[in-house]
Amino acid sequence: MKKEKEEILRTIREEASLAHITKKYNLRLNTLKGHLHKLGIRVSKEIKAAKIRKALEGGVGSMRELCSIINQGSASIKRICEEYNIKLPFKPEYVVKDRIPELDRLIAQFLPTPEISIMTKRSRQAVDQYIRGSGQYGFWKAGRKMLIEEARNEQLKEKNLREKFYNLMVKKVFQLARKEGWSTEMAIYYYLIPRTDKRKLKRMDMYKKAFSVYEQAVLNDEKPKPTLEILARRSGFKWPMCIGRIYKSIGLKPFYKPGQKSR
Repeated sequence: MKKEKEEILRTIREEASLAHITKKYNLRLNTLKGHLHKLGIRVSKEIKAAKIRKALEGGVGSMRELCSIINQGSASIKRICEEYNIKLPFKPEYVVKDRIPELDRLIAQFLPTPEISIMTKRSRQAVDQYIRGSGQYGFWKAGRKMLIEEARNEQLKEKNLREKFYNLMVKKVFQLARKEGWSTEMAIYYYLIPRTDKRKLKRMDMYKKAFSVYEQAVLNDEKPKPTLEILARRSGFKWPMCIGRIYKSIGLKPFYKPGQKSR
């Protein structure tokens, strides 16, 4: 019986099928399988292992090609190779045997894996494995890149539109401010210039008052010239340094620095 078993195994490994054995013993396939089961031969696995060996000897160059020939998923082939000590000459990538229409439909829409995971109630890892294993990764990745690029272009268009609208509004505001006077124009300019400090802006009327006080001091050619302390008091600011910083930010020079005497 041992000799018979070895001969049958050798035949299976050479032929990768039971056709030769059924013909030799003149048995039906199911009868032969029952007999081989009694001998302890795992027919299905032996045939798959034999097919894998033959395919590798024939020069198969990838797991995907091997899966197509054997008609098995990569996980099944990997298990058989480990069990029968068959070394694969290429990277054992994940390849699925059966396609899942629900996933294929979402992949074709180039949805991100987290969204597909939520919609199909599968883990992100399972979704990612399916995309790669079904051979759709390149197609899906190109689609994702296209959608991201389109979204980026739309955001850029929207940003440019907002900037144009903002510039138009600023231009209109300055036109109206000039009609009210220099102090109003400078107050609005101070409001709009970029600032590095985190101090909160005060009410517009306070800045308007600060520039109005400065303007009046220049027009009236006050003698002696007002100090920052005086300008701050007239404008309603507590600290001279505060009003000095406001003037400096738009390029105005104070008449005197804080602490200097007027003369």
